[in-house]
Amino acid sequence: MSVLVRNLVDNAIRYSPRGASINISLVSGPSGTKLLVDDSGPGMAEADIHRLGERFFRGAGRAEDGSGLGWSILQRIAALHQATLRVTRSDSLGGTSVAIAFPPCIDSLGRQET
Repeated sequence: MSVLVRNLVDNAIRYSPRGASINISLVSGPSGTKLLVDDSGPGMAEADIHRLGERFFRGAGRAEDGSGLGWSILQRIAALHQATLRVTRSDSLGGTSVAIAFPPCIDSLGRQET
């Protein structure tokens, strides 16, 4: 999980201009827990969003260092935890918004943990 959070925050910092805002929040409820990372950077083209997770894919105009494996790693970690990953335009900050929704935790007796 630490790799997942680190990659999300690193991407938000790396692809946002100096002085940009980044909001990180964790919301928990009966339907599960959601991790949200929003930034005020330039955002991503819709075509690039659809290609996220392709190994070695790097969006157009990305001058930052990297191998293009970060999103595929994020997707694999999310899948291991039965979480869903959604990338959209941030309503609050205008850049990229990443939401990872985790299902509720169930204990060994089948009870939902709080």
